[in-house]
Amino acid sequence: MEELNFLKRYKGNFDYWIGLRRNSPEHPWRWTDNTEYNSLVPIRGVEEHAYLNNNGISSARVYADRRCICSKPNSYTLQCRIPFSSF
Repeated sequence: MEELNFLKRYKGNFDYWIGLRRNSPEHPWRWTDNTEYNSLVPIRGVEEHAYLNNNGISSARVYADRRCICSKPNSYTLQCRIPFSSF
């Protein structure tokens, strides 16, 4: 919850993809490195990709126009259609 509050404080007016996805509502949420999400913060909605908004974390279809919060830890890389930039 502390990390979520930190991100929400600095995200500004935009919503951001956060690297969580699932194959269907019956499947668990997974990070881009395939580790399972711990579900400590609920994700609203029934879609397959999670994003950060002013209310917390929600889900949407991937073709929704949002920016990405990206990182490059260890051996995997997140690829974003719109790179994160600060204003």
